[in-house]
Amino acid sequence: MKMKTSLVLLLLPVVCIAKGYDPKHIHAGLGSDATELSIGWSTFANTSQVPYFGNCTSDGCGESWVNWGVSPDQLPEYSQGDKQLFVCDAGNSNCNPSHPDQCGRKYMNHAASMMNLKPNTIYHYRVGGNTTGWSKVYQIRTSRDVTAGGIQKHIVFGDLGAWCGFSLGPNCTCEPDDQCTSKNTSFGLISEALSGDIDMALQVGDFAYDLQTANGFVGDLYFQTIEPISTIIPLMVSQGNHEMAGTNLARYTTSFRNMPSNDVFKGNNTVITKNDFSSRNNWYFSWNEGLVHYVALSTELFFTFPKERSGGRNITWDGASLVTMFEWLEQDLSLANKNRHSQPWIIVHGHRSVYCSCDGDCDSNAEQIRDGPFKNGTYGLEDLFFRHGVDLYLNGHEHNYERNWPTYKGFAQQSNTNPNATIYIVTGAAGNGEMHEPFELPQPPRSAVRSNVFGYSKLTIFNSSHIYFEQIATDPALFSGHGYGDILDATWVIQSNHGPFNPSYAPSTVGDPIGRSIDHWDSLKQNGVAYDKLLDGLKFKGDQNGTRLKRYVEQGIFSKYGGRQVSWEGATGLTD
Repeated sequence: MKMKTSLVLLLLPVVCIAKGYDPKHIHAGLGSDATELSIGWSTFANTSQVPYFGNCTSDGCGESWVNWGVSPDQLPEYSQGDKQLFVCDAGNSNCNPSHPDQCGRKYMNHAASMMNLKPNTIYHYRVGGNTTGWSKVYQIRTSRDVTAGGIQKHIVFGDLGAWCGFSLGPNCTCEPDDQCTSKNTSFGLISEALSGDIDMALQVGDFAYDLQTANGFVGDLYFQTIEPISTIIPLMVSQGNHEMAGTNLARYTTSFRNMPSNDVFKGNNTVITKNDFSSRNNWYFSWNEGLVHYVALSTELFFTFPKERSGGRNITWDGASLVTMFEWLEQDLSLANKNRHSQPWIIVHGHRSVYCSCDGDCDSNAEQIRDGPFKNGTYGLEDLFFRHGVDLYLNGHEHNYERNWPTYKGFAQQSNTNPNATIYIVTGAAGNGEMHEPFELPQPPRSAVRSNVFGYSKLTIFNSSHIYFEQIATDPALFSGHGYGDILDATWVIQSNHGPFNPSYAPSTVGDPIGRSIDHWDSLKQNGVAYDKLLDGLKFKGDQNGTRLKRYVEQGIFSKYGGRQVSWEGATGLTD
């Protein structure tokens, strides 16, 4: 995004001027280069009650400025961003920009950038404006200078709900009014962010469960819940199946407009959703963070048929969007390989699995992503990753963790030293109201470790040849056998020869069955925990049609917030 920055330095008073449009749902992101941070936020016509309600107009509801500086008492730098009206939160499926009278509310999404930043420096910032009000002042650290030997640390998680988000902190519950901004921050994602030691957070799809649920108020809860992380470290994202269409896709697309859209090869750097405004393309994009070139993909383009438009055209599973994304990806990876002297590591992330072993998702669905929709390699990811030497692929969707050995065509190299194929890792166990499921399939030899204990992942990039990867357990007290904060898995990935993989050295054997499988549902049985008691404790496990979740949301949230009656508009038929 292009922002306008004045050359005149203004010393503005660091106070929150409350005028009814105080910024909410603030989340930072990495910018188009290492000197930039982008900030996204929302403003509402009425924030005097929760959930936020009221209707904004296209020229009202807050200003789009960001102020920053190295001192919390003086913010001399400022930049003006842009804003976009969001009109899709509704009480019925007919809500659209042509029928604003049927919409539950209209509010504003903003995006602005802090620029010309120095590495490894703490900046203080606020968003909003003098006329309509400012947020409080937050602080955020820019990434370490890897050219000076700085070590990068990134946290990765998938499928995080607005409640039951156990990975946020030890005190998180499934109570909808407990936003998991846990009082106990000794462990978990919030603790990681507060440590000041993390450079970036990454959520690999499926937000809130769901962003559109209950007229968008569950999405509000998610953004409030994540603020202790997203205001102090950059939060990067990729789209999940719960954001595949309709209002969910519209809110994802407009809320995360601060992502560094860069589909310049085909000119498709904007997309149009149900919100009917052109937004920057955050369905697939890439960025550099220190020694890593990250690539975000929409794996939904392999499967779904959004009735949204892209470039003015209807899109289908084999239409322009999948083709365009694949052609963009091929060119992006080609450029990344030419730049491996600066970013030796290439990490791609999406939502659905290329390789996994928990249930039926790991059969035909994973094959469709590996080999493409025609199952012959056309528009498939596996061969493309191999040709361009992609080091890691990270995804969610399965509500568990699984780290595969370097794998190609189902064959495994059972060593992470100088891998000759991509390492595929599932990290979708952050916690949400759907819980997670037992392993239904046997563990194949290519699977080094798998676990359905709640948790998140942590990458420490030491240098151009060494990454240390950890999976950290975050099971609530109801489960036994794994303490909160325990390290479930840890491994070095050592690569001295970055670049396209050599077919002559590709894995060629299935491997031996040496993997570990950690199934906490088995441990529950062994410890005598009754299944029906477990369901009562977790509330939503096995709630196939969403009835219990619907009742809990309606009665649990809205009775606590003034008794507002809001009709249900959930995403039906979505699983995992």
